[in-house]
Amino acid sequence: MTTGDKHSARAYARAFAEWLSFNLEEQRADLDLYVFTVAADKPSIPENWLSVVAHKTFSPNSAKTVEKRLYAADMEALMSLLKNEHGAAAPDRGA
Repeated sequence: MTTGDKHSARAYARAFAEWLSFNLEEQRADLDLYVFTVAADKPSIPENWLSVVAHKTFSPNSAKTVEKRLYAADMEALMSLLKNEHGAAAPDRGA
């Protein structure tokens, strides 16, 4: 690993830790900013992220298990909120 790679890994770990320190409202605002900048079909983002669990791969290698679990739980909650907002989740009428 080069010095630049080490610096990038440390910077990413700091950003990850900072994001985890946000409350859900702040995380939601950050996620909304990201979704706004993505060129993809915005309503499909939560569904895609929840189905392929892509967001779980965003944890830095240095993150502790508890941090990875917290991140995954926060992201799943936020993705569910977005999914419901965009009408991607229809109520289960058979339940």
